[in-house]
Amino acid sequence: MRVQIKKGQAVISGDLYDRPVSGKKPDPAEGIPIFPLDDYRFYIRTNETPPATIESELKFELFLWEFKRTSPNPSDFKWVKTGPYTARLSLDRPPQGEDFPAAPEAPLYLSGSVTDANKQPTGKLTMGWVEEHLRRARLKIARVILTEGGGTQKSEVPWNNGLNDTLATWQTVFNEVGWNIKLPAPGEITEFRQEGVGEEWDAGELHKKLLDLRSENETKTDWCYHLLCVPKIVGNYGLMFDDVNTDFQFNELPREAAAVSSHIEYPDTPKWGTARGKRCGEALIPYFRTALHEIGHAMGLLHDHQNNARRIMTETTVLDEDSAAEPGKTVPERILFSFTEADAKRLRHMPDIWVRPGGMPFDEASFPYSDAPISAGDGLVEADALRLEVFPLLKEVPFGAPVRINYRLANTSCAKINLPGDLSLKSGCVRGKVTGPDQVERGFRSIFKCMDPLDSHGAPGGCLAPGKSALDSMTLLRGRGGALFPSQGDYVVAIEVSWRDREGKRTGCVGKTSVKITPASRADTARKLCADPRTLIAVAIRGDHFKDSIKPGLDDPELRPHYVLTEAKRLARRFFGRAAELEQACELLLDNPVMSSAEIDWIAKAIEDSDTNARQNPIVLELCRRLKEKLRSVSDDVDDAVRERVLKLPG
Repeated sequence: MRVQIKKGQAVISGDLYDRPVSGKKPDPAEGIPIFPLDDYRFYIRTNETPPATIESELKFELFLWEFKRTSPNPSDFKWVKTGPYTARLSLDRPPQGEDFPAAPEAPLYLSGSVTDANKQPTGKLTMGWVEEHLRRARLKIARVILTEGGGTQKSEVPWNNGLNDTLATWQTVFNEVGWNIKLPAPGEITEFRQEGVGEEWDAGELHKKLLDLRSENETKTDWCYHLLCVPKIVGNYGLMFDDVNTDFQFNELPREAAAVSSHIEYPDTPKWGTARGKRCGEALIPYFRTALHEIGHAMGLLHDHQNNARRIMTETTVLDEDSAAEPGKTVPERILFSFTEADAKRLRHMPDIWVRPGGMPFDEASFPYSDAPISAGDGLVEADALRLEVFPLLKEVPFGAPVRINYRLANTSCAKINLPGDLSLKSGCVRGKVTGPDQVERGFRSIFKCMDPLDSHGAPGGCLAPGKSALDSMTLLRGRGGALFPSQGDYVVAIEVSWRDREGKRTGCVGKTSVKITPASRADTARKLCADPRTLIAVAIRGDHFKDSIKPGLDDPELRPHYVLTEAKRLARRFFGRAAELEQACELLLDNPVMSSAEIDWIAKAIEDSDTNARQNPIVLELCRRLKEKLRSVSDDVDDAVRERVLKLPG
């Protein structure tokens, strides 16, 4: 039970776990107990705040919300509400042998009956004061040792904000919301070398390292969050990984780990003040805020979309853009090291299963705050001036192959419209559902949660001029509930592109298209690809540790064209000690693979970013020539910016 004293009232919430009758009882002297995740059963919600002083009795009404998993998939659950019940507790003596600490002068122990709506006894409730905090957790930190120019550097650990006058630390920040956060001592920081990664870490490499750092069953038995400090994360100041995939037998990291970039530089502009042009690790104020922000996501908090937001869950790009937030002050001066009142309430009183690592998956789209028995949510406000066109790259796709969908956001008004800088699936602005011949709706969204991007003005997106449009594409295979296209037949794909405006309202538009899944020549191979959760990771993240998952698709003549691009993307990017193999990647792509506009853009960027010798390789030049020929023969399914990039390639 959690009891918060606020303005003379007691705000009460709690969680119940199964515990064997013959098992060891929690020891009050050890502080807040931590029970196994799999034993979670009920959330206790009270509908009233009784007086904080106890005279004759403490009386309050409560509801029990039973948490029921409906499958091993952590996304499949439901809350079952029962009640109301009435608890009447009075001061009592603790049972013999149970030594409760003083609170703060003498032990405080309450016991009494619980009755149902008909005033019939249903049980007994006892509470004993344990400590002043409402929750406890620990943070594990690991950092990279980087050898550069003959010297050795280490990614800085964001211990605090570096301000002696107004020092903010992990414990001072979380004390305000009733959390006892235990940090490792400086000598307990895990350190490891880059191992050929270079300065930039992509999602696949981070995911593999985070899996290496986690001890077996840690998530299920402890409240432990991981923070990984690396030199650079591709395109991000920091990110928190969600469950990446939903099948527990493969990945058990829902909301457990986050990463921050220490060597990316902040913008070299006056509004960045003391952080101007500095590496993140050298600018402690925004660097520490990013670490808090990403761990906040790991605790189940979504972005703060309030106008002029300045607190921990605000995105860095919003702090950069929002001149109305403390006008005249620089970005570091605007930052407040505290949570909003609403987020503070969530950290104090949300169900354990929502905030503890390994509990409910993190997803603003699928699991808004309104899904928890504590607060209300909001709906989508459709933008009249925007039109979303959705169409498949191929109208027919064989069973077992990923389905590529194009979508174009068009400005139909006479004025420019400001959009998020990134409208790709990974941005979190795009989600959707697939409805098959069985009429079952299967949802999908990005597997990346949650990123703190460097720039919000990249194309497509940003400022959309009148009459102009932004094209992007996605590759779909699996969602939270498994395969999105689990059998042959006709499917409808619905997409929503949405974002928060300055008032915090979710704005956007929706569109849909259809695609036909045809029978596979080798049905067993197709079913294996759809059933393997690693296939999604290979398609979305890449990484050598996932390469075997798509091998059945590469070995199948019918499915191979649909998976070649995934294998080429893996080869074209270095992975730990393996160097990028651009020639081999381009050779694969000479075999006429299925490629969306976004995928063509990716391989064009890989060629563009390679060294001169690699770009002049005959195989690379031949691919460049074929890409140019391809773009000259197509129009609607390739973005103008992609076309321009490809036409500038050598060859």
